Amino acid sequence: MSDVRTKYSGLSQDELLQEVERLEERLRKFQEKTRDGLEAEEALWQSQQRFQDIAEIASDWFWEMDADLRFSYFSERYEAVTGIHPEKSLGKTRKELWERLPPPRPC
Repeated sequence: MSDVRTKYSGLSQDELLQEVERLEERLRKFQEKTRDGLEAEEALWQSQQRFQDIAEIASDWFWEMDADLRFSYFSERYEAVTGIHPEKSLGKTRKELWERLPPPRPC
């Protein structure tokens, strides 16, 4: 508190008012950035939730691949649809996975 008094003790009333206005403007910008950040975080959460909802009701399965185009994630439905445990396919390329699949059953 003494540092604040020292900093502003030599200012005139007009200078103090200008400093208050500058501080209020900085506070307003900070609040705006904080609000924008919270809004962006909420929008991201809603987007993730929509994706999760769609993924959970999808009849098929979905996956993610890494930068080397190797499978890095399979949804929970992968095993139910393919009959293959996901851990046996993680780290494989599409070609490697295709080569491991059993031949198609005749109709």
